[in-house]
Parts: sequence; structure tokens; C-alpha cells
Amino acid sequence: MKKVVSFVLVLALVLGSFGMVFAATDNSVNRVTTVAPDSDIPTVTLVLKVKNTNFIEDDQQFKLSLTNATWAQDPVSRSTIVTTGAVTTAAIGPSISVTNAGITTVSAVAATSKTAEIRIEGTASLAKDEEIVVQLALVAGSDEGEVKVALDAVDSELTSGSYTVAVVGSGKTSATVVDDPGQTWRGPYTGNTIEIRENSVNSVTTNQSLKISLPKGVTWDTMNPAVDFGGTMGTIANVDYANGDRDLTFDIVYAGADNQRDLLTITPNVIVGKDASLGDIAVTIRNMTTGADKEISNVSNLIIGKYVEESVDVYTVKEKDIPEFVAGRVDSEYTIEVTVEELIDSALASQRFIDFELPEYVQLTSDEAIHVKATGSLSFDLDADALGGTQGSFDYAKGDQTEDTSSLEYTLPAGLDNTKTDKYVFTIPVTVEAGTPTGDLKIKISGAKAGITDTELVVAKILNPITVEPVLTDIRTGVQNQALGNIVIKEAFEGAIMDNNGDKIVVTIADIKGKLKDVDVEVTDGNLEIGKITTDVNANDEPIINIPVKNGSVTKASEITIKNATLTVDRTPAEGKYQVEVGGSALVENANHNDGDFSGTAAKADYLKVVTPANQGVNAKFVIGETKYVTNGTEVTMDAASYIDASGRTMVPIRHIANALGVSDNQIVWNQATKTATIFGNNTVVITVGQSQLTVNGAVVPMDTVAVNNNGRIFVPARYIANALGAAVDWDAATKTVSIFTVK
Repeated sequence: MKKVVSFVLVLALVLGSFGMVFAATDNSVNRVTTVAPDSDIPTVTLVLKVKNTNFIEDDQQFKLSLTNATWAQDPVSRSTIVTTGAVTTAAIGPSISVTNAGITTVSAVAATSKTAEIRIEGTASLAKDEEIVVQLALVAGSDEGEVKVALDAVDSELTSGSYTVAVVGSGKTSATVVDDPGQTWRGPYTGNTIEIRENSVNSVTTNQSLKISLPKGVTWDTMNPAVDFGGTMGTIANVDYANGDRDLTFDIVYAGADNQRDLLTITPNVIVGKDASLGDIAVTIRNMTTGADKEISNVSNLIIGKYVEESVDVYTVKEKDIPEFVAGRVDSEYTIEVTVEELIDSALASQRFIDFELPEYVQLTSDEAIHVKATGSLSFDLDADALGGTQGSFDYAKGDQTEDTSSLEYTLPAGLDNTKTDKYVFTIPVTVEAGTPTGDLKIKISGAKAGITDTELVVAKILNPITVEPVLTDIRTGVQNQALGNIVIKEAFEGAIMDNNGDKIVVTIADIKGKLKDVDVEVTDGNLEIGKITTDVNANDEPIINIPVKNGSVTKASEITIKNATLTVDRTPAEGKYQVEVGGSALVENANHNDGDFSGTAAKADYLKVVTPANQGVNAKFVIGETKYVTNGTEVTMDAASYIDASGRTMVPIRHIANALGVSDNQIVWNQATKTATIFGNNTVVITVGQSQLTVNGAVVPMDTVAVNNNGRIFVPARYIANALGAAVDWDAATKTVSIFTVK
């Protein structure tokens, strides 16, 4: 036999934007046929399903290689290009063609009897789930066994792989599966029809007994006709089941014709169970005829269907297109997209519910309408309020802000066409509560009765517009004008602080009743512009700082520093930590959502610690060699470590020991000219660098060591300064720790 190949390459391309993406394909074959040696193989279809968008790029080249089969005419010597209007047809030999408006060239650049390198050039691109269909007409080899086609991606974006397309046998019949395998999920399934045909007239002349075996987890549907038989080969008798209903046996009472190749068709009805493996459902046919008259050939790997995990796919936009939502804002562009798509027809049930559940800190808004676009059984593209009775309906609180609106329900339309796969794209406008940490926004989609498996999707990225970094400050109740640490407010990105007319930042010291004084606010980084600040108390008598925003930042995120504040506190706060909260209209637009339960605070952090009432003492510990100390259980970082000097005295930074004893930074004065530090605490203490004495309220106190300036930091002997400020000192040589106690 002359081994003439008939090689058809068809690229099914759908219009899309052109661009290079390192895509890949899911590859599959439509059937595996049993054939005789050196015979023509029925047309084989290799389907390459695109996994990502923007697939085709100029000069894509891939290689096909055959095992136990050959091509026919030399594809290279017969390459032609014919252009008709806008459609280009590329022909490689008399039966190799590619037709598509976006393809400019398809050619075989190299070929042998068993290989062909194919080059594709064009301007078209493919979207996700579109297909490249490669059709091959091959001639089987002489050896019994599998015929394989190997695809080597070479310089293309295809996925490489090897695929069995036929089995060469010496028997008298060939078996094949009609059409591409269908998809199914758990439950009853009618598989693709199997055809067993004589390879020549009168190949089968006697009665035959066959057994068809199913894979693990798949059984014959014994409650219904497990097999629909047809064809001209004969009648069926003695149908039986075994091996837990995985094996079907039957006899063929031969009644074929003498002048034609007879055919037996088998349409399987099976049940896919929970133990079935995902993927191809492959059956094996064995001839169980006793004696020497086994005229129907054994065959394996006949694919009658594909078991898929989900019958409905629920997904959102590609990762690169995930939107970003700023917490606290209301924006018409803040919408999430969820697509519900049938993978197989009839997977979605008419008039059943699909439920969407967002976290409570995410609410629907009334500023934009919920929208649904449907294709398949029905075609419409409408806002929720415009849906008619035949287009399904939504049930939700309509974003009126009077209740929790973090969920909605869609009822599928009635009368869905079970011959079409349906797709619904939902667009849902939302707003995110202020203060929600930066991170993923997830939505839960459910609807078991509708045919949907519970799914959780990341649909957006939440951004918190600012961070607040206060210096934790110890305060005492009943003390006036206590110095507070700095508060730094940092934008997460330029423009995070809004500058609409009248917008302002409001800084609140929460759960403390008191009054602020001497507050300074400045922009310490970036180009944000602020107006004149004011201090006040709110309705709860909590101290607040109002910072008007004149112009938002551009090109660079800005930073605001609040400093030099003093606070007078009454005696009501309990011991513990209290937070600073940052909000205001420059940061929060949606506090009225969720029935007003949304927070008006964009960021907060611990700021004050009420350590003891005013008439109680403090306890501070400094450890030699460490750049930190602990006061009343709170760890404080220093910019220099304590040490022991040549006189055996513990030396500590003057500012930190004074702070530990309740003296604020603005109560410590340094005179560079005289190299003298003055501490205004419960006593006035004056100490001069290099002198072995200090004064307490004017009285001279001799020391056995001196204060020193060490790399710009003034170190003083801990015992002398503590005593001068009315505190007692204890030394633990084992831990090298000096403890300071106020005298009660």
C-alpha cells in the first residue's frame, strides 16, 4: 500500500486583542480507534484548548512526531498560499489547510515520513477556552500496538505531550468512539457510542461473546437499559453484570450480511460514583468467545466520556485584573465580578438560587446597580432592577444603608435550554469599611440545588489608605499638662488622604476624658497641604485634633507628624492602654453604611498607657549593655546602651532616666555653651559634663564620678540622678540590672 498521508490542520480562532502571553494549552484527542496493520486510520482530532488569553504570536513553530504510523505526501514540497478577499487559506499538500482571517501563513518547514514541523504566523489572538483543532489522517504502521502523536512545543506557546490516537491490531474488527467524548459529573451518564466494524466483508461469521469493563468507581446503570445496541451484526442475548456491576457481558447472535462490512453499535448508560477518578472514562472490550472463533478484536482505552470535578465553573477576573478598593471610600468603580458558567449543558437548575456572601465589613452600595449579563439559553445584559420574569431576579437590601447589605441572592430564570451551556457574569458594586486591614477581599458563592459547589474567590485587594504610628506614652490620672509622644500618620499611596471641599482629618484619643494643649502638626514628608489645626473635645468629651486638608498629595505619599502635645486627664481612666484613632471626611466616606455600624476610623493604634494614679510610684529597670529599659512593665527603646564606667557607676542616658521618673523631654534643657543639663522634675537638678557634682534645688551634691558626653549622648550616673529626683536605687550584680523606685 502506498502510504499517503492526509494531514489537515485547522486553527479555530476567535477575534481578540493581540499580544504575547506565555500561555499553555490543555490537549486532548477525540477518539482512540482500533485498526488493522497498514490501514488508513479514521481522521484523528487533536484539540488544543487555550488556558489564557492572547495566544498567537508571529512565527510560532511546533513539531508533530508519529509512532507506528506515517504521513503521506511530503508536506514541504506541496506548500501553497491562496488568498481570497479577507480570508487566507494556507494549504500544505492537497489535504492540509488552515482557514482564518487572522492567519497570514501556515507552512510545514520540515518533514519526514513521521515528523512535520509546522510554523504559524498571524495577527489574530485567542481568548481563554478557545481551541486550536489539529486534524490528522494517518496510515497505521505494521506493528501491533499503540499509534501515538507527540507534540513538541519548540518555539510555540503550546503544551507539549504525547497522545495515543489508535491501536494497531491483527484482529478482524476495528473499534472506535463516535464524536468527541462528553463531560459529566457524578450520577447517571450516557456515554459516547462505540462502533465495532468489520475490517473486511465477512470478517465476523459466527456468534460472539463480549465483556465490556468500566473503570473503578463507574458502574452500569442496571435500573435502565445499560446499553443501547444497534447495527447490522446481529441480535443481543444473555446480558449480565458482574464485578460490582462494572462488567457487562452479552452474546451477539450473528445475523450479518454477506455483501457488506457489518457494524455493531454500543451506547453505554453508566453511573459515575464518588470513587471514580477525574478525567477520561475509558472502557475495555474483551472477546470471551470459547474456542477458536474469536472474530471480534479485543480493544482498550475507548474513551466514552470525561468525569469533571465541577459541572459549573465559578470564577472571577484574571489575577492581573483584580481591582483595588480603598477602605472607607465610596467609588462607582468599586465593583467585583463573578462569573458562573456551565461546563456541561443542564448543569444549572432553573428557578434555583445562587447565594453571594461578602464579609460584614463589605457592603453593597446604592450608588451603582448590580448587573448581570447572560449568554446561552437566554441572552440579556441588564441591571438588577430591569430584569423581567424570564431573566431571573435578585433579592437583596438594595444598598439603602438601613441594614446589613453584605449578601444577595439570584434566582435563575425558568425554562433553561438543556442543550446549551449557560454563562452569567455578575457585576456587584461594594464599599469596604474604614479601618479594614490591607489584604484580600473574598466572596463566597453557593447554591447546591442550583448545581453549584460552594466556592470562595478572591475578587479584590483592599488597601488601607493610612497607617498611624504613635509613640506609646505613660500617663497618670489627675495630672495636668502631661507631655505626649509624637503621632505619625503615613499615607499608603499618593492621594490616599482626600481633598474634597471641606475634608479634614480628625485625630481622637479614644475613651479618655481630657483636654489637649500646645499641639503642633506639620507635613514632614510629601506635598500634602494642610490648613490651621484646632483642638476640641467630641460629644463623648474625648480630646480631638482637627486637621483641615487643603490639597492632597501628588507624585508621592505624604507623612504628617503631630508633636509637642500635652494632655490634662481627670482621675476616671482605669489603668491600661488607650488608642489614638484617625478618621474624618478626608479618609472615610461610608460610615453611614450597614445601618451606621461601619467604623469612622481609618487607622488606630495604642497611644497612651495609664500606668498608676498620680500618688503612686514607678518602677524602672536598666540592664547594662542593652539599648532598652522597662518602666512599669512597658519596654522602651533607647538610642544608646547603659554601661559601667571606670568608677564602677552605672551610666544611663539622661533623657531616658528622666523620662522613666516622669519627666518629659521638654522638661530637660541642655545648654551647649556651659555643657550643662537642667532637669525640671519634682526637684530641679543641674549637672555639668565633666564635673563631679550636681545641684538639687540649688544645693550642691558631690559625686564620685562625672557626667560624660558620649557620641553626642549625655550619660549620667543612675544613682545620683535617681536620688536627686526623689527615687531609690537597687543594684542586682547577677543580672547587671539597676532598678529605680520612686519614694512613696
